[in-house]
Amino acid sequence: MTDHRIIRFGVFQVDLDSGELFRSGVKVKLADQPFQILTMLLEHPGEVVTREQLCERLWPVDASFQYRWFGTRGSSRKRVTRS
Repeated sequence: MTDHRIIRFGVFQVDLDSGELFRSGVKVKLADQPFQILTMLLEHPGEVVTREQLCERLWPVDASFQYRWFGTRGSSRKRVTRS
């Protein structure tokens, strides 16, 4: 029998191993990415979780692409609108 990593806060309970979220004992449907974000925040209580850390967790293969895309998109848009 294995112990599940369970975190409780307020009326919520998160089972990190099974990927389940409960509110007052009732299972809450949560898509994978929002659950991953919740998990990351719960694993780092009281800490700032950066966009880069979230990108690495959610899109590990192309996190650097995501960073470059979001970082350059605004400056490219400025260049296009100034022309």
